[in-house]
Order: sequence, then C-alpha cells, then structure tokens
Amino acid sequence: MRAERDALRGHHIPDYNGHYDAPATNCRLRCPLAQHQVCADAVRPQQAQVRQLLHRLRRDEERFTITNATVVIHGALSAFERTFLRQNLLYPVHTAPQAAKLIAGRLR
Repeated sequence: MRAERDALRGHHIPDYNGHYDAPATNCRLRCPLAQHQVCADAVRPQQAQVRQLLHRLRRDEERFTITNATVVIHGALSAFERTFLRQNLLYPVHTAPQAAKLIAGRLR
C-alpha cells in the first residue's frame, strides 16, 4: 500500500488523510467510514505553522494563502515537498494551478 494514501498510522488508528480534499473520489472507496470524520475535522493551520514548515524546506520566501479548504502555495512544489507539508499540517496543500483546477472541476 502506498504510504501517502494510507490514512492509518500504526495499528488501525484513524488519522488525517492528505487526500481528503476530493472526498467523492479519494475517500469513498479507500477509507473506512470512521476515517471520514477525522479528516472532516481537520483544523485550519496558522500562518506561523506554514511558515515554519516552508523554512524547513528552505523555501522561506514562498508566498502562500490559507483558505477554509486548502493551503495554496504560489510556487512550484515537488511531490515530496507537498506531501511533507500536507502530512505535517494535517490539511490539504496545493499549488495555485492545482487549486484552480480543483475549483474549476467543482464548478462544472
């Protein structure tokens, strides 16, 4: 099983799944029902948390926006960087183009 899709840490303990941002496709088939509420209750991160994690990635000057649905990074992210941010914030993280694509898909 791929670690980034594994919503359980340890012994079947529900934990935040970084793919919750698209629950219709990412959660319905992959996660047990008990998991859904854990992800739905994710707490919006603070600016300082995001800034500290970007510092650890040596991306101190990176612009970002925190919304009620995701943290939008206004620069390119590698898959590693995005996963690092998402799993440490326990909140969805997207680049600006990814966020725009998600929004456009929801408007259809």
